Amino acid sequence: MGFPRDTKFKSEYLIIRVPKISDIVKLINCYHYLSERTKRFFHPFPENRFNFTWIILSLSCLKTIRRLLLKIVPRFVYLSLCSIYMNELVGFAFIKLANRFYGELGIFVRDDCQGMGIGTKLMDRLIKMAKKEGIKKVRLTVLADNYRAIRLYEKFGFKKIKIIRGGDVYRGEKHDCIEMWLNL
Repeated sequence: MGFPRDTKFKSEYLIIRVPKISDIVKLINCYHYLSERTKRFFHPFPENRFNFTWIILSLSCLKTIRRLLLKIVPRFVYLSLCSIYMNELVGFAFIKLANRFYGELGIFVRDDCQGMGIGTKLMDRLIKMAKKEGIKKVRLTVLADNYRAIRLYEKFGFKKIKIIRGGDVYRGEKHDCIEMWLNL
């Protein structure tokens, strides 16, 4: 998995859209092939490929079911987008709803596609989607040493609220993280 280094990125081939059910398998595979560094920065999903989280994410891809869940159990809804480049999933962003008006954000871009503006495009579209759905606040936590992500979040108006010492655990190791909020 990966593009040859001499391949020039052409943004006109980048597609950002709501995931289809068929994209979930691509997402699972893409997530499992991320570098350890990227997984340390982004690990909201279980390593187990068959888990309730993946089922909820799959159901949220179906517009009719997502609309129904928003009305009856919004905490089972993901507002999500994927980025597809040359028929490969290269990025993913979501807001996992806690209730009808508030959710938690997560985003990743595949290692070999970082630094190409894909994260910015995903964030822009996801925030517009959240506003359209009536979301009022978005929260996230980011590892304190993930400077690139922090800059991206601040660019979109997220404000640092607090530092959480040892607030994130990855592979048994504690890491400091920063809580950030955005009012929409």
